[in-house]
Amino acid sequence: MSETTRTLRYPPGTLIGDYLRAAFGVAVGACVLALNPIGWGLGVPVGGLMLLFAGFGVRTAMRQMTRVEVQADGLIVHTLTARPLTWQAVTAVRLRYYGSKRERKAEGGFYQLKLQAPGARFSFESGLTGFDYLVWRAGEAARANGRPLDTSTVHNMQAFGIDPDGTLAPPPAIAARAREIARTSAPAHDANACSGERG
Repeated sequence: MSETTRTLRYPPGTLIGDYLRAAFGVAVGACVLALNPIGWGLGVPVGGLMLLFAGFGVRTAMRQMTRVEVQADGLIVHTLTARPLTWQAVTAVRLRYYGSKRERKAEGGFYQLKLQAPGARFSFESGLTGFDYLVWRAGEAARANGRPLDTSTVHNMQAFGIDPDGTLAPPPAIAARAREIARTSAPAHDANACSGERG
């Protein structure tokens, strides 16, 4: 099957919690400074925390702007600029889970995928639509490039039903997700061609 471009995004609904946390942190800091005499002893730490939360809000906004185009030969990350990465250039793939064991059983917490290439690093979180498909493509690139995966990455890939050392075809659920993404991101004639596409 021909390879079409899959466009992945962070749905705004998945970012609302991060926006609220950023706004809450800035608001609390502003209230503390407004209700207390401003001095170095209070202004520096509270101001620093406000900047930290404001930076988190900016980072969340950048994620909302992010568009990831996954193609046969690599991907392009669009934010304020376009950053390309070819699969052949990938030198390291790491998949980490952040959350407690209880959250993991309840499908809470989140995963973070990191890709490394000469002079470039890319990071994606599991709120990204089609994140599992991106994980599969990253594992395929690591295998094709002869790059070993650490134990934690292998374990986390298996949690998605992906066997890094197994078949090149993605699991059925991921293949179905890829076709869904292709239908919503590709022109009509490309989307129709995806019905017979592999992974």
